[in-house]
Amino acid sequence: MTGGIFSVASDTAGDRVVGVYHVTDSFAGRRAFVRTGNTEITIDAPPGASAAAVNEAGTVAGTYGFKDWTDPPFVNQAFVWRNGVIRSLGTLGGPTSTANGINDLGQVVGTSWTADGQFAAFFWDGSAMRRLATSSASPTAQAVNDSGLVIGTDGTDGRAMIWPAPTASSQLLPLPDGSVGSVAINVNDAGLIVGQADFVSPSWHSRAVVWR
Repeated sequence: MTGGIFSVASDTAGDRVVGVYHVTDSFAGRRAFVRTGNTEITIDAPPGASAAAVNEAGTVAGTYGFKDWTDPPFVNQAFVWRNGVIRSLGTLGGPTSTANGINDLGQVVGTSWTADGQFAAFFWDGSAMRRLATSSASPTAQAVNDSGLVIGTDGTDGRAMIWPAPTASSQLLPLPDGSVGSVAINVNDAGLIVGQADFVSPSWHSRAVVWR
């Protein structure tokens, strides 16, 4: 394994695993890695990097430039990496962006600040980043399948949601009976969505959930 004081794996595709290890216990101490079989390398990205997702072609989506809360300004940037070449995805006009998911077409979803200071979800089609339409004031785009179905969470109301297509507006997913909130975590190419639902009775707890 690559060195560091601790590490976390975030995604896998084929025989590849991606994640992050820390050379110091800080955001700036993050380093992104990709492991193929028994070979593990550090992605050559600026400090404060993490790898969030990987597709079957070996393209990695991640974010570099994370800083500690005491060390602004924040300038983290979403990126894709493949075969040693890294590419920044830019932002929606604001200072930062964060990549969360990638599909086998190389399309990436995540979040970005806009030029007018709004928090927004984005879809990157391989050449340009565009804002995903939603009425949520705090949307997160978490994953995308090969059909372009994007899943995420409305952070304002704590509800799992989808964008049926990158050009469509978001829709809230139904809450399971008795739950008060939900989070969408991943989606497969059949459109099956997994996540969690939150409950307050008899005490606060969460349960795994599948939306079909």
